[in-house]
Amino acid sequence: MMEQEISIPTLPEQQKIGNLFKQLDRLITLHKRERIKSPP
Repeated sequence: MMEQEISIPTLPEQQKIGNLFKQLDRLITLHKRERIKSPP
């Protein structure tokens, strides 16, 4: 089996990535609510 090095983001990088996904989730939720309010 080959050995492979895996790099793990630093804690501040992990927090930034987490915040990005949190913002993306909020944006998706807002868009879903808008579609429910005004169907095509």
